[in-house]
Amino acid sequence: MITESEKSFIRTHAYVPEHIVEYGEAISGGEPYLFDNFLCYVRGSTLIVVGYPLKEVFIKRKVQKIIDSMIKRFKAQRLAVIAPEDVVYGRKWIEHNSDHYYRYELVEGRIPSKVRNMINRSHKELIVSECKELTDEHRELIRAFLESHRLQEDVKYIYKRIPFYLAHSSSAIILNARNKEGVLIAFDIVDCGSQDYVFYMFNVTNEKHRIPGSSDLLLYTIVQRAKRDGYRFVNLGLGINRGVTFFKEKWGGEPFLTYEYYLYNLTQEAPLLDLLQKL
Repeated sequence: MITESEKSFIRTHAYVPEHIVEYGEAISGGEPYLFDNFLCYVRGSTLIVVGYPLKEVFIKRKVQKIIDSMIKRFKAQRLAVIAPEDVVYGRKWIEHNSDHYYRYELVEGRIPSKVRNMINRSHKELIVSECKELTDEHRELIRAFLESHRLQEDVKYIYKRIPFYLAHSSSAIILNARNKEGVLIAFDIVDCGSQDYVFYMFNVTNEKHRIPGSSDLLLYTIVQRAKRDGYRFVNLGLGINRGVTFFKEKWGGEPFLTYEYYLYNLTQEAPLLDLLQKL
């Protein structure tokens, strides 16, 4: 369990989306724990470790020891780790993915002229508003988005957990872009649950009613809102694919953290080669 003082500590130092407890709970389906500057989620015999320390420098050997302690404490049989690099050795992973988190600096960041043109263009056709609750309109756009895009199963699962996440979050808001007829053209979900970072969590567009620049206008709104409220950065999330990476880079977003995901089955015996290497 996470205490109120631990939640306050996490909010002060959070810099990746998985540090947002309500989001981590929704996506993992597990119980959150703070373990020596590291956040983890436990679901049955599965241990999910956020290997980005909240208030210290990343040291691989220390992280490995902490993960070993977590495994023993929670009697984990499956282990998922996200971290700046592979921190678990002697076990063969069954799933692996690499990426980068992108970040936009609010103090020094400048909006490129081409992006400004798109913002100005879409601003003439769209009205931006915010809300806290997911409506049937939002759910329909999510459903259509999932049907029209080739996404990995884990990504689809995350999108399907959005309603649960929003229902339990006090720091997430929805920014809506509607045309003059009131049709929902696009929406973003942003989380303000950190002291220094605003998190750009989800962007969903209307496939039937596209207006160029709608996503730019929403991100511009996020940036202006974050500047107003005194944040330092917008964490733009992972690169995911070329299209998403292009959008973040055209805004001036830069990769600032490596993302390595590993999934292990701890009940499998280590391969003979691993055993030999330990002799």
